Amino acid sequence: MVTARVGSPAFRPMSETMNELLNRFPKARPALPPAIEAIYAAHYKRNREGATPASSLSRKMESWLHRQVAADLGSGLESGAGQGRTKTLEIGAGTLNQLLYEPDAGTYDIVEPFTELYEGSPLLARVRNVWADIREVPEQERYHRITSVATFEHLCNLPEVIARAGLLLEEDGVLRVSIPSEGTWLWTLGGKLTTGMEFRLKYGLDYGLLMRHEHVNDAWEIEALLRHFFGRVRSKVFGLSRRFSLYQFHACTLPHRQRCDEYLARLKTGASGDRDLMRAGSWIPRTRSPRRMRRGRLGWGQFAITRRCGCRFLHGRSPGVFPGRAPGRPGPVWPFAVRRPGRRYRQRPLVLGGSGCAPLPCC
Repeated sequence: MVTARVGSPAFRPMSETMNELLNRFPKARPALPPAIEAIYAAHYKRNREGATPASSLSRKMESWLHRQVAADLGSGLESGAGQGRTKTLEIGAGTLNQLLYEPDAGTYDIVEPFTELYEGSPLLARVRNVWADIREVPEQERYHRITSVATFEHLCNLPEVIARAGLLLEEDGVLRVSIPSEGTWLWTLGGKLTTGMEFRLKYGLDYGLLMRHEHVNDAWEIEALLRHFFGRVRSKVFGLSRRFSLYQFHACTLPHRQRCDEYLARLKTGASGDRDLMRAGSWIPRTRSPRRMRRGRLGWGQFAITRRCGCRFLHGRSPGVFPGRAPGRPGPVWPFAVRRPGRRYRQRPLVLGGSGCAPLPCC
């Protein structure tokens, strides 16, 4: 298996807007059947310890996740913080096994609700603060690094966790997240042929039911939310591409603090709706049809823009929103992609509330 760097956009259904994605949360975790619930605790502990052949193999392969998260400490912090004064917060620390991959380079705090996972660990001496929930972290705390290894796929309130992480970062801080490629055929097949087969032979039960209980988020959902709350996301995969991979890693910088604040305020007030998210949200196009795009039949809020440059030009499959105004034209302007036969997408601005098109100042 090879490691590949991949760029935006993430693989995702084209029929869903970011607002619809955010409205999925908080998710409800599917209940376990009684037969699996009876053996869940014992199986979980054995799996975390690598006590079975399949879980031992999984732990060896998952070392890629840990190494990617700790890679910035090996050659100078990506966030710009020097070693020796680094402040790190790990979300979902579990058994503290990430500390085996990281040098003792400064303050280390963790968020972990299950105390039985780390109690009695000799690595606990390296931890300054332990919180059961990221909501417990004081708002005045600031971290150079916030890390997470194989945790975001488990979180029912994932957008809230990412938004709070963005607010807890230093200006030059970085959120480093590694996840399994949940929702892809390769990850599903690998699970069925290893841990799933072992689980069925040992207990005679369907491992897929257990995974649906634990993994409530797909990899594309996680990446879409990271790109929504952060201005820059660098991605790598353990495989050939997102669809053909077992694991993914994302290094996120430049948090959209206003967007984070607005989402958390929205949770408090219970507000929702497309117009609220237009000021703070990203969008995913609802069509791939070149004919509809060429004739300008895409409706309000159905455009997507990349962040590859300052002008944030449009491309039919990329997330983002750029509200602006064209010179001498009424209403907001949205860069609009027109596809010609045999050619790439050509960027054209579409003026909403006015007639005709006008060039953007940066195009």
